[in-house]
Amino acid sequence: IRLNLSQAGSVQSGQASKNQDIDDSDLPDNIKNTLKMIRQLRAELAARQAELDAILARPPSSDSQREANAVSTEIASLQGAISSANASLVSQMRKQDLSSEQLLSVATFIAG
Repeated sequence: IRLNLSQAGSVQSGQASKNQDIDDSDLPDNIKNTLKMIRQLRAELAARQAELDAILARPPSSDSQREANAVSTEIASLQGAISSANASLVSQMRKQDLSSEQLLSVATFIAG
C-alpha cells in the first residue's frame, strides 16, 4: 500500500509532529492549543523576517521597496498576534491551578 499526501496534508502532518512534545505534556488542552499557536506564529514571523532580509539584500528599486513595506506590515501584524497569544496564555495560566512541573513545561515551550 502506498500513501501520497498532498502538500497541505504534508504540512499538517509536519506540524503535528513538531507539536508532539506539547501534545505529550500534561498541560490543559487550552494551554496546549495556545502554545501551538504561539509556535506557529513564531515560525511565520521567522519566515517573513527572512523574506524581508532577502528583499533588503537586493539592489534598491520601487518594487523592492513596496515588497519590503508589505512584508514589514505582515511582520508587525505577526508580532501583535504573538503578543496577544502570550497575554492569553498568561491569563489561562492564572485561571488554571498548574503544578510547578506544568509551569516549568510552559516556560520550556515558550523558550524553545
